[in-house]
Amino acid sequence: MKFKRIYTLILAVVMCIAFGACGQTGSSDGSASPEDTDNAKILNIASIGETTSLFPLSMVPENYTISRLVYETLFTYEHGEVVPVLAEDYALSEDGRTLTLYLRKNVSFHDGAPFNAEAVKTNLEDKMKGPAAYSLPAIGACKAMTVVDEHTLELSYDTPYYGLLTDFCWPDVCVMVSPLQIEAEAAGQETKPIGTGPYVYTNYVAGEYTQFVRNEEYWGETPYYDEVVSKYIPDAASRMQALKNGEVDLLYGSAELSYEDYNEAIAIDGVFGKISEVPSVFRNLTLNFNGILGDLSVRRAMAYAIDKELISQGVSYGYEAIADKVITTGGMYEEDCPEVSYSYDLEKSNTILEEAGWADSNGDGIREKDGTRLGFVCTIPSGDESKETIALLLKDMFAEAGMEMTIKTMETMDAKLL
Repeated sequence: MKFKRIYTLILAVVMCIAFGACGQTGSSDGSASPEDTDNAKILNIASIGETTSLFPLSMVPENYTISRLVYETLFTYEHGEVVPVLAEDYALSEDGRTLTLYLRKNVSFHDGAPFNAEAVKTNLEDKMKGPAAYSLPAIGACKAMTVVDEHTLELSYDTPYYGLLTDFCWPDVCVMVSPLQIEAEAAGQETKPIGTGPYVYTNYVAGEYTQFVRNEEYWGETPYYDEVVSKYIPDAASRMQALKNGEVDLLYGSAELSYEDYNEAIAIDGVFGKISEVPSVFRNLTLNFNGILGDLSVRRAMAYAIDKELISQGVSYGYEAIADKVITTGGMYEEDCPEVSYSYDLEKSNTILEEAGWADSNGDGIREKDGTRLGFVCTIPSGDESKETIALLLKDMFAEAGMEMTIKTMETMDAKLL
């Protein structure tokens, strides 16, 4: 088996949603037209989270897409394959313990600092100090980094690891940041995001918008838009209204809108939408194996109590398919991944709990055992309508089996610290 088993209850696959209104452009404050800005091509997009920080691992997940305007990774993952971005090529030794990265030449950070082997080494050493070192062996298990020449970096490991390249594809962790920004972060000083990407972070107005302008020195294909403006609109209904009245041109991602809103929007004249045919990530319920959840019988009963078909149809109108594996379709190592063995069976869920000694002794609908009530807390980020709906469905499903789930919402950054 080439991967670590993931102990999660798989619910449904997340599909990326995007839709926009035709012919709607404007300035960063939404007041000007293309003619008023010398025919500049401006894309206004909505954002759930403010861009107070786009630094890797400190930004809210809803801003990952926005951060890719500024930052780039060494590699990226497309259609089941790892493809080069800032690393032009690589070589892996026969024993799998030495990875040599050949970096793209003539690339600079937005502050003019050169992108080279020293800059990548600085980035990776900085990431080794944070939680990325625990989740990404390509970083945490690296024993030595050797700058061979200006655009060649050699990474050494004690043991081979099959996922070296895929680890460097993570857009929320493994982006390349200017060494000057890393120094500023270490000193506790706020600074603008500085990467190598197609757009430069230019102007931030708290509570309103963030402006990005085209990077005229970009090494890759010239971006189509002269400017991208991310408008902070945390309320779902307000985002929809902003699209309808032309304040924004694009909503992107399932966190931005519900599927009900999506169906409503594409029925509006002048608005078109698209859902990615390729699933990108799983919705999952991650369990803490402590206390009540340390009881295997409870975890098994939970798995059988989840009606994934109801979640798929009730939340996404069937757009999100039921996941049968813990790796997305077309993903790397999919052929080595076993299918999920649990399917909805409420009777079996109840039987497992009965046999394990969990019983409803006082008739209130919730089971107990040795004086302990079968209850647990589910923490979800605030502001994501689909997650909230799924949590409510799960609460009802678990209640059918005599389990009490309490829903707790938290601001995203607070939740990430748990």
